Amino acid sequence: MIQRPTVLVLGAGASAPYGFPVGSQLRDLILARDDRLDEFAFTGIPAPEDEAEGFRRAFRHATVDSIDVFLANRKGAFLRAGKRLIAAHIARCECHDRLFPSTDDWMKKLFDIMRSDKPSFKNNQLTVVTFNYDRSFELKLYWHLRDYYRFEWPEAIQLVNQWPIYHVHGSLGECFFPDMGSGYGRPYAPNLDWLSDIETKLFLVHDELQAHGELTKVQEAIANADRVIFLGFGFHELNCRRLFTNKRPEISHWLSTRLGMTDAECNNARNLLPPAVIGNRIDFGDPSWDAYRFLRERIDVLQS
Repeated sequence: MIQRPTVLVLGAGASAPYGFPVGSQLRDLILARDDRLDEFAFTGIPAPEDEAEGFRRAFRHATVDSIDVFLANRKGAFLRAGKRLIAAHIARCECHDRLFPSTDDWMKKLFDIMRSDKPSFKNNQLTVVTFNYDRSFELKLYWHLRDYYRFEWPEAIQLVNQWPIYHVHGSLGECFFPDMGSGYGRPYAPNLDWLSDIETKLFLVHDELQAHGELTKVQEAIANADRVIFLGFGFHELNCRRLFTNKRPEISHWLSTRLGMTDAECNNARNLLPPAVIGNRIDFGDPSWDAYRFLRERIDVLQS
């Protein structure tokens, strides 16, 4: 059980084991022509086929891996289409079977750590902050409550909805859980249904988030946490500025995966931590550890 206030910060690498693309993979998907996704993204735009090809040509010639970076200085229809392409590709990856991989299932390991008797599970002191648009954590938590603890579906849904899970950059919509009646949320399914006006609900790295209500709650949770743990997080400077405040003079323990990160990138991440973290101290895992291995190796910290 997690008994001390802990914040889990999730980046794209945390969703990868559940079938979602990281930045460079998303770039390849967007650059590949897909008539159905083009129709969804560029509908209402004059000469949509020309616009779609122009979009891909500009993205390819920009030679950047991140669609977020590419869209940073874009406006109007171009920005709208980019956000809709991101949403479409992420939505296509929301597949129930992918929630239960045979390996690298770090959510299962986390729930093992959180496990206690049924009434006490809700007392785990965990806040989840995700920069991902998918709802994999919510649905995986729902199934854990249903299949392990035998919660009835209304109680399981209520607990998931009450759990502090913050999507800093927005999400693909309220999650429609199994057994629910119609007319609520969007199903976790690999299709483009219920994605109308999705571009207004997604925030990119360079978007202004001052009015984003959950951001203050996220900052407060991190400022008051005894432990902050990053999984698959890239430590983009703007994201770090938004997350960290100096409300607390000392935070006991910060930890992070570093799969795919160089020593220089780790040092840069340290420099982005708030001064309140003494000496900009953060314990990075082994370069070969994915999120699952990281939680296995650091289980003593989470349970202390």
